[in-house]
Amino acid sequence: ARATPQTEGNIFNVFLQDEAGNNVDVALRYPGQDVVQGVRISVWPLWWVQAKNFAMTSQVTVPIEILDDADRPLLAVLVLPPSEPLLEVHVASGARVDTAFGDVLPLADVRLSPERVLLALDAARTLTRGLHLVRFSVVVPQDGELPSFNLWQVALCDEKMQADPAACSVSTGPGGRGAAVISIFALPGFDPKATSPKGLPQTTGAAALGACPRCSVLALVVVMPLLRWSRLAG
Repeated sequence: ARATPQTEGNIFNVFLQDEAGNNVDVALRYPGQDVVQGVRISVWPLWWVQAKNFAMTSQVTVPIEILDDADRPLLAVLVLPPSEPLLEVHVASGARVDTAFGDVLPLADVRLSPERVLLALDAARTLTRGLHLVRFSVVVPQDGELPSFNLWQVALCDEKMQADPAACSVSTGPGGRGAAVISIFALPGFDPKATSPKGLPQTTGAAALGACPRCSVLALVVVMPLLRWSRLAG
């Protein structure tokens, strides 16, 4: 959309359905978010290194593509693994960002905890077109138990986190996104012991900092607001 709908029309109805089309869960009249202009980003499906035999960790790659040069600053990229039970980030392995094409991502810091990976970006620079591969490791569940809701989240945060770093955060339930979060991508999770998709792109540069499916197939149906005065952009 070219602009945010009026408050009374910016409402979503979400239906989670099983293979037979039965509603598993619903969220009615869920408030929509503001339309964000000036930054176009796509997050590709996850890749990982298969954990064979008695491997304790598995390296994960989160590919983030900047589709166009940005017109507004972006201060952080937040990567959240699935929870309940938590698929822990292996903090001691650190993280790195390789660049497949384009300029190197303007990293200011990389912060890891078992629950998340935060890429802090240089506030004085805007992002330029390119593809970046965020790489870190997760702990392989030794009991074989995977999260019941095996979903990863990647959030983009703006300058509001300068005054409040905690504003770059995501939690479950309505109102669970911090004030600095301008967009969230949801990615299907995986079993670290399963085979990963092939075809990682070659990298041309790197920026690195140290440590500083087992689920049912479901359909997600989203009923979007009707915009009488704007057209959806392709």
